[in-house]
Amino acid sequence: MSTASKARQKYLDLNAIEKHIGQFPMLPGVIHQLLLLDPKSDTFFEAVFILARTDPPLACLILSQANSATSAPGHPIYDLREALTRIGSETVVKLVTEVSVGKVFMPSTEAEKSLWAHSVRVANEVERACQHEDSKIPPELGYICGLLHDLGRFVLLQYSPQTINQAAAAGWEMLDDLPKAELHLIGTTHAQIGYIAAKKLNLPKIICSLIKHHHDASIAESSKAPERFKTLVGITRNALLSNPNQLL
Repeated sequence: MSTASKARQKYLDLNAIEKHIGQFPMLPGVIHQLLLLDPKSDTFFEAVFILARTDPPLACLILSQANSATSAPGHPIYDLREALTRIGSETVVKLVTEVSVGKVFMPSTEAEKSLWAHSVRVANEVERACQHEDSKIPPELGYICGLLHDLGRFVLLQYSPQTINQAAAAGWEMLDDLPKAELHLIGTTHAQIGYIAAKKLNLPKIICSLIKHHHDASIAESSKAPERFKTLVGITRNALLSNPNQLL
């Protein structure tokens, strides 16, 4: 086999990855907590909401349902509470059941374990920044963008977990080092994979675009990008840069 053929072999097939979109890794703790919930309880929706705010795969599935053609919302829905209200209790129960019987994922490396905590940390920091009056970004939009910015890495956990660990082992110091490492390893980036996933799952356009461009410093200078989106990308990048030891 030629060197070129061997090089091509290591690259991931985006069409093959797309088939796995929607089959997200679910932590056993999250599944256990979902199973403990009583759908008839007055606090059911709130309990699911609280869990979803700490679990990107669950949040993504809820938003996907709320923005689907079946739900037919009159506007893009990014607020998790609004999403839960939109899809209704029967759909929420069905979703919880499907998640509960799905494949359980047990993180085995530090790179895998840190992804959930990293996503929540970024979400909290983006939300705080959006609470300033001059940001013009609704805090809940900021939170969900921060929570889902690494959606592509969750897809990779399901399809190619070795990529997560190999990229982490490569080491990086700058924010843009990770996508460079991924390009070398698999011929694409988690941002591109996440964008494909977000579009397929009917997530609002602004979330799809944030996922695609959260490593893109050039957005700040783009004449085509809306000012609100530039602000959102800038806030997200600042959140990523606020902890140099977690540039994920």
